Amino acid sequence: MTEGFFAKLLGNRINLQEIRAEIRKIEREIQKAFDVDAFRSGDWFLDNLHRFVASYHDWDRIEELELSHPSKSEDELVDLLVEGSMRVSALAGGTAGAAVSAAELASFLTWGMTLTVGAASAMAEMLYLTNLQLRLSFDVAAINRIPISINDVEETLVVFGTALGMGNLDLHPAGSYSGLEFLGSAAAKRQIYKGIARKIGVVLLRNTAARYALPVLSIGIGAFSSRALTKRVGSSAKTRYGKLRQMKEQLFELRPQLHGKEKQALLAVVTYLHSDGPLTLEEIYLVRELARALQASAIWEQILGQQLCFSPATFLAYFQDPKQYEERETLLRLLKIVCDAKTEHNPKETDFLRKLMQS
Repeated sequence: MTEGFFAKLLGNRINLQEIRAEIRKIEREIQKAFDVDAFRSGDWFLDNLHRFVASYHDWDRIEELELSHPSKSEDELVDLLVEGSMRVSALAGGTAGAAVSAAELASFLTWGMTLTVGAASAMAEMLYLTNLQLRLSFDVAAINRIPISINDVEETLVVFGTALGMGNLDLHPAGSYSGLEFLGSAAAKRQIYKGIARKIGVVLLRNTAARYALPVLSIGIGAFSSRALTKRVGSSAKTRYGKLRQMKEQLFELRPQLHGKEKQALLAVVTYLHSDGPLTLEEIYLVRELARALQASAIWEQILGQQLCFSPATFLAYFQDPKQYEERETLLRLLKIVCDAKTEHNPKETDFLRKLMQS
């Protein structure tokens, strides 16, 4: 991905020779430092994600993109990038071609097999496509003014998990943590994030292996499946980051009414999101972004540190107090904003919000 990538991408000037050169470069890196266990276990995806986050510095080029298309909205700019990325994915898909067999790729999913030349080529293609999709996801976030740091990988995992059909990603660990205890435990979160990233890595590897099950058709199948996955990643990122941008815009208008009440606001949101059980990966990111938008990150850390939370019954009783009418209306608006920012809704959450509105 050299300088001028956007111009080439949008102008349909990225050719197959460039793509093959990039894939060969990745292939040489794989052959120098290959870790079969990392690929087979799925650890490669989180490792690659961390490297990509650390090296992503395209904010200036996003600004140039916006300046070159001043009449286009955020969603229209995203559509341009998704379409261009889909074209590149179609070219890249299947470039390993007949150099690899399904048996070679299947060896990664069993114990004790080593890297073959053909399999290295397929792994390089997979990494190239994954990086293209990561870049697309990060570009969409940048267009929507959503920063991503190396410590905030949750939303990227949601984008890829959704694109791969993995459904709502549950943050709750297998141990005895309560919801807030878990959120306040950095070690527990890292463990869960790693587990989800592993699942994504394994699914991507299996998809790559499946593409080469029929060598004669692998190029066509690869082009189609790579383009389709890139489209799903782009669509998922567009929905997620677009909703987050809208949430922040609406919160900006509500902030004056929440001034001095940030703690109650965050507790209200946590209580609402907990009404259907443990928080999901999407929900914890929403709360973190909410705290940032309210300039209340320190208060959020205090809530986590002290394990503060309303019980649903206490919260409902608070809403029914006539003295809290004005604050109640503000909190209801806040909860509606958070509800609209979610992509998946549980009936228990919907019922809880309905009870609050009727109280």
